[in-house]
Amino acid sequence: MLAFDFSFVVVLQVGAGVALLTGLWLFYDRRDRLFYDRTRRRTTYHCLKCSRVYTAEPHSALIPCPRCGQPNPRLHF
Repeated sequence: MLAFDFSFVVVLQVGAGVALLTGLWLFYDRRDRLFYDRTRRRTTYHCLKCSRVYTAEPHSALIPCPRCGQPNPRLHF
């Protein structure tokens, strides 16, 4: 049987905990960055017909309203 010193076992457990937390931090940081980059690229539109404000990814100059289908330009502030 292998005999380990108590301090070696404690250092091993602390190291494994730090490695686990670092891995989780990197995973969730990457996931959140990709999510927020995707939502940041969305553009706000205002429907001139029904006055609805909506967001969409900018594929063309005019995006149809999801409620009434009226093509609308991008909302400029």
